[in-house]
Amino acid sequence: MVTIPQSVLDKLKAAIAERFGIYIRPQDDAPFCKKIHGRVQELRLSTYESYCDLLNSASDMSHSEWRELVRQITISETYFMRDKGHINLLQNNILPEIIKAQQNTKTLRIWSAGCSTGEEAYSIAILLQELIPDPQNWKLKIVGTDLNPEVIQKAKQAVYGDWSLRSLTPKQKSLYFTQQGNLWRLHENLCKMAVFYSNNLVDEDFSRSSSEFSNFDLVLCRNVFIYFEPQAIKKVLHRFQVALKTNCYLITGHMELHGQNLDGFKVNVFPDAVVYQKCDRPNAYSTESYGSPDFRNYPISHASNFNPSANNSFNQKIDYTNHLFYAPSSPNSNSSEKSVTPADPLSSTWESYRHASNNY
Repeated sequence: MVTIPQSVLDKLKAAIAERFGIYIRPQDDAPFCKKIHGRVQELRLSTYESYCDLLNSASDMSHSEWRELVRQITISETYFMRDKGHINLLQNNILPEIIKAQQNTKTLRIWSAGCSTGEEAYSIAILLQELIPDPQNWKLKIVGTDLNPEVIQKAKQAVYGDWSLRSLTPKQKSLYFTQQGNLWRLHENLCKMAVFYSNNLVDEDFSRSSSEFSNFDLVLCRNVFIYFEPQAIKKVLHRFQVALKTNCYLITGHMELHGQNLDGFKVNVFPDAVVYQKCDRPNAYSTESYGSPDFRNYPISHASNFNPSANNSFNQKIDYTNHLFYAPSSPNSNSSEKSVTPADPLSSTWESYRHASNNY
C-alpha cells in the first residue's frame, strides 16, 4: 500500500480542487495515492513533495503533467443512450418541446458538458434525427466539452466499439453507423452536428472564451457534479444558467444538485429524473407543465407504503428513507463511512423524490 504524507496529500488534493473543482474523497485516497506514486516513479522524482512542487510551478512540464493527471483521475466510461430514464424523457418530452418552440427559427443549440468520448452528444444527434422530419433544413448544433483533451480527440474521430453501442437497437446501428471490422463509424451527417472542445468548467475565463457557450436550448451535465466540491458546483451552475435561454432546460445526474441554491431555476420532477428549467423568478417546485410525478412506474418492492390504487400525488405518503442506498459524500462530512454503490439503479431517483416532496 502506498503511503503519502498527509500534509503533501492535502496539498495535492487542494491543488486539484482549486484548479478543476474536483473533490478527492477520503475513501478514494488509496487509489489516488497509487496514481500519484506511479507519476512520481515515471518522472523519476525523489519525493512526493517534488511532484507537488512540479504541479505548482509555471513550467511547460507542469502544464504537461496536469494534462496527464487529469487523464488519470477522471473517468471516461460511457456509452450511447446511457440511462434509459433520461433518454426516454428527452425523446418523449424535452426534445419535442424545444423542437416545437424553435419551429420558426429552425435552430437548436445543445451543450453536452462532460461529454467524454462523445457518446452522449452523438446520442442527442441520433434522437434529433429521429424526431425532426426535415433535419437537413435545421441549424442543429451540439457542443461537447470535457476536461480531458484525450477523450475529446476520440470524440472527434466518432469511431466506437461494440461496448459503446450496446444500448442501441440493431436498426439504429445499421441506420447511423458503418461497420469497419470490429469498430463502428458514425455517419458523417451526424458527426457534422457536433463540435468538441477541451474545457475546464471551473476556469475563470471559461464563459468568456467563446461565443459558443451561450443561447442554449438544453444543457446536459450528467455524472459530472458527483466529483465536484459544492463551491465548484455553485460556480458551474451559475454558468449554465447564464448559458441557457429563458425557459430552457438543464439535466444533471440524479441528486447531483442536492443542497445547491436553485434560484433562477424551476424544478420539474418526472418519474425518472429531476429537470431544471431556467426562469426569471425565484426557484419553485413545479408540476405545471407535465403534471404530478407518476410513482406507478416504479417497482412496488421499492416502496413498502406505495398504494397503486391511490391517487398519484404528493399528498400520498411514501416512506423513501428505507430505500436510500447511496448518498454522495460531502467534503464537510465527518462521517467515516464509505459510500456504497447503489444496489438498485433507481435508488438515487427515489432519493430525488424524497427531497422534492420535502421541498414541496
